[in-house]
Amino acid sequence: MAIQNGTTPKNILTVSLAKHLTGEPVADVIAQDWKKASAATTRNFTNVGFDVDFHNFDHTLEDLRTSLHEREWDGILVGWCLRGKPAHTEMFERVVGVCFEELKVERTKVMFCTGPDDLVHTVQRNFPEGFVA
Repeated sequence: MAIQNGTTPKNILTVSLAKHLTGEPVADVIAQDWKKASAATTRNFTNVGFDVDFHNFDHTLEDLRTSLHEREWDGILVGWCLRGKPAHTEMFERVVGVCFEELKVERTKVMFCTGPDDLVHTVQRNFPEGFVA
């Protein structure tokens, strides 16, 4: 599937602790927030969620490494659930560290949102060319 300028959709991986905090998988959070984008815009992005397991964090990091190699990612969005709480700072640092270790960061944007209602806006400010009114 090609976006309007003839390129393939941008692959975005959203890494979140939402499931631990709210019980809702990040895939559901992504789907809810992306409802506000136009259908044409939605087709320009492949959004994949990655749920961080708070109770088995070392295993989560290994799963994240695997996920980072499953496809070429144009953007990694690290959610507010990991970044916004002082108690989660070490987890946040380790997640970002794994992203930098595993990816060709010069080709992948690492992004940060301010909450579950900011996913689309975060992607838009980093990939404005993919947004269609």
